[in-house]
Amino acid sequence: AACNRLSTYECAAIGFKNGLGVAEMALVFNKSSSANSAPERVLPHLGSATPTTDRPLATVVEELRQVTRLAMQAGAPLILANLVADASQGFANQLAEGATFDDAVACLEAAAGIRFVP
Repeated sequence: AACNRLSTYECAAIGFKNGLGVAEMALVFNKSSSANSAPERVLPHLGSATPTTDRPLATVVEELRQVTRLAMQAGAPLILANLVADASQGFANQLAEGATFDDAVACLEAAAGIRFVP
């Protein structure tokens, strides 16, 4: 779920920078080969105070680290999960304790030089 969520946020930032609205992005995301449930859960709430998760980033990082260790032991490295764990750790380092992926949107906006809601 964390991998899907982060990729949705990043794609949304690219779409937003190129003039797409949430409705257009949702249409594209849901018809692509990488369709998942994250766009319908998070896109409508980008830039709002409406929570979409209550899982702290620290918990997400811990779980991703555990699954990637298990995968390595099985000989199946999860490269994208490692990247998401590192990105999530970076967000957690910038935000207050207990921050969630909803809070991380501000970090993504700053990195992309955008605001989802003016």
